[in-house]
Amino acid sequence: SGEAPTLLFDGQPSPMHPASTDEENAKKLLSMIEPLMDFSSSTLNQTPPPIDKGLLRDLIVSLSAAAAKIQCAEPRLLELPSPCYVLGDIHGNLTDLQFFRKTLWPAGVQTRAGDILFLGDFVDRGLDSVPVVAYMVAQKVLNPYKWWMIRGNHETREVNGNVKTYREGSFLHQCTSIFGDDDGRLIWEGVNDFFDTLPIAAR
Repeated sequence: SGEAPTLLFDGQPSPMHPASTDEENAKKLLSMIEPLMDFSSSTLNQTPPPIDKGLLRDLIVSLSAAAAKIQCAEPRLLELPSPCYVLGDIHGNLTDLQFFRKTLWPAGVQTRAGDILFLGDFVDRGLDSVPVVAYMVAQKVLNPYKWWMIRGNHETREVNGNVKTYREGSFLHQCTSIFGDDDGRLIWEGVNDFFDTLPIAAR
């Protein structure tokens, strides 16, 4: 994702948006995040596409809760069939996630014969933890039986809230930098509630 985050707080209040179904919301969220992913891997000198941060906030909070509800029905130890693509730590790196998207599911996750498993550590260090998490929860809602995630050590409040250690790479710092303190902490808590439901292992 380069040396700068793709999203920044503009100081403007975020309006509320009407609710819709989880699947509709997930598709809407992907339609916002995927252009950012395209931008992150572009070699052209351009600015990130505009984002309605109020809508982004509402969708992340809503879909984090929806994905958490799905995962609450999953076992703590996932038993996954073969074939399965096993992908490592993203750590807030939108460029890496874009590489997986373009290489492994260019026509959509549902078109793949195999399942997809992520090994945790979705946030911190990289500067795009917010759009990375947004993409992950949207895919979980749309593909609950193909898109799997397990919990890493960064999926805890103690770690991803450690601004002193990770500074601008901290997930909490990125949430408040993009959305302001109140909305940023609302998103941080909502996403961590989702992290609390992640399975801890898979085989």
